[in-house]
Amino acid sequence: MRLTIFAFFTITASIFISGCATKGMSEETKNSMKTFEADWKATGESMKTWGDKMNTTMADMDKMMKESMPMDASMDMSKMKPEEMKMHEEMDMQCKNIMAEMDAMKKTYASATEMMSTDEKAYSDWKKNPETEKMADADVMKSMADWNTKLAKYKDDMAAWDKSLLDMNEECKKVCMMPMEAY
Repeated sequence: MRLTIFAFFTITASIFISGCATKGMSEETKNSMKTFEADWKATGESMKTWGDKMNTTMADMDKMMKESMPMDASMDMSKMKPEEMKMHEEMDMQCKNIMAEMDAMKKTYASATEMMSTDEKAYSDWKKNPETEKMADADVMKSMADWNTKLAKYKDDMAAWDKSLLDMNEECKKVCMMPMEAY
């Protein structure tokens, strides 16, 4: 009889305890994760599209600089007037500065896309925890806030790059339109 009562209380206690255990994520948290994942995917696609825009714009800028100022050894600089020489040197310096900015932007973009890919894998690995370990909603939402912060940074960076690319392109046009006489 004691064994039966003990078994009854043990089973009742285990049912009660398992009923009080965390039940995993709420629907709200699951929806929050789905929204984040869709936004992350869209941002990744936007970054790829922006990379194509950057490459096209920079190719156009490179062509513009080469056409407006042939910087090769065949130029006879000795026939230039001093003011032409000075203008040529200024354009050359400005073009080199623009090219350096272009290279820096390409490196920054490559680094960011690599980091986003790393973050995407880390999120995928992290996402398994709430699903398999039945994490508490509050813990999942805290981590989601961190992931949303990373996502916002990628979006902000892309907006800043876009402005820099536009400014760089305008500067290139301005430099390439400087009056140069035929040599």
